[in-house]
Amino acid sequence: MDCRSARSVINSAILDALEPEAQREVRTHLSCCPACYVEFERSRRVLCLLADDRCAAGPGGLELRIVAASRTRTVSERTGLAGLWRQLLGSVSAI
Repeated sequence: MDCRSARSVINSAILDALEPEAQREVRTHLSCCPACYVEFERSRRVLCLLADDRCAAGPGGLELRIVAASRTRTVSERTGLAGLWRQLLGSVSAI
């Protein structure tokens, strides 16, 4: 297996989604190609972070604050062009 082939299936290999023979080929390639192994490890870490629910959580109470803020605005403020401009200008003035 060459580097191009290995890199094209790295994420599938991490998830064990390849056929057993293809999985073995990728593992064999990774054992002798440091560059692809580094790519494999980077992708593996990213996939682990994405699978971790704790990484996606916002600060405590964020969801409640967003819902409360959405209820205080009128429909036109949330959806209209004028509402968009008000939001943008409010964001700029807060800076």
